[in-house]
Amino acid sequence: MGIFLSSIFEPSSTLEEVTGKSQIKLFDSILTVNFKGKEKFKIYESFFRNKFVNSKVDGEISFADNFFFDLNLGVNQINLRKFLLYYFFPGKNYNFLISGVSKKINGKLKIHSKNTNSFVGRINDIKMSLVFENGDMKIENGSAILPHDSKINFSILHTGNHKEPFLDFSLSFYSNNADKFLRKFNIYDFEENKTSLLINGKIDLVKNKIKFKNIVRNNREKLDRRDILNLENNFNEFVLDKGIFGILDFFRLKKFTKEISG
Repeated sequence: MGIFLSSIFEPSSTLEEVTGKSQIKLFDSILTVNFKGKEKFKIYESFFRNKFVNSKVDGEISFADNFFFDLNLGVNQINLRKFLLYYFFPGKNYNFLISGVSKKINGKLKIHSKNTNSFVGRINDIKMSLVFENGDMKIENGSAILPHDSKINFSILHTGNHKEPFLDFSLSFYSNNADKFLRKFNIYDFEENKTSLLINGKIDLVKNKIKFKNIVRNNREKLDRRDILNLENNFNEFVLDKGIFGILDFFRLKKFTKEISG
């Protein structure tokens, strides 16, 4: 399975408290864990690394009743698109977005990254909680500061229904320099500086189709169904035609924005 585990226990360990260090190799990733406890373990001064991610780890893991974790990930470096495409693209057997997340995995990862580079420029202060609960996976309280005095908030739900797997999402975007931000997508005739956009929708992970439930501009301009259908058709054609990770492909997104902007 590509998994290797080694553990060293401190001589001071007792039946009441075990102290030690474990190193887990999972595929091409290394997780080094310092632990202390009994049934409920404190995790400290630990690290997760591969060629795409370098992260500190601390928190708690419990085996008292059922397996449960509450961990903090302080990400020092990440290339999210390459990480996802390498480990979870649809051709691999462990594409959890289609096959579903095991109901035995329950817990929370609180993730924080000070900054990372992206196709829109440097993104700062990225925060989110990744929650696993009985086969469902949720991203809660997601936020990030984007270039040109812009910000995004987001939440995502991945259902555990294997027959019809989907992503339910909510996204809000705010910018005080929207005209400058949108130039990254080759849109040069946007006349507003300050703008906001609220979007709710769902992505069918088998059919690779998006469905927008609601789109509101500047807190008051609600798009009608005809405009929403046009956005859906273009997004499906230019972004999702090869799968969900098209949303991380800058060139596909640029094709989409070029098409809808005329």
